[in-house]
Amino acid sequence: MLRQKSLALTVGSKLHTKSYFQILKIESFALVDAKESVKIAQKIRNNAIITKGGKHPFCS
Repeated sequence: MLRQKSLALTVGSKLHTKSYFQILKIESFALVDAKESVKIAQKIRNNAIITKGGKHPFCS
């Protein structure tokens, strides 16, 4: 719910449901397919926070 109103996500939810059906049928991506994405996420997560210089407008 968003401000007491329902939010229909039909396109996204259909894709999400389709993905889960493929996972359950073992027709999805393998771990090796996600390896590079996991490496990138780990690098981002483990980087030091830089406080010098300008900030992104969303951070102010």
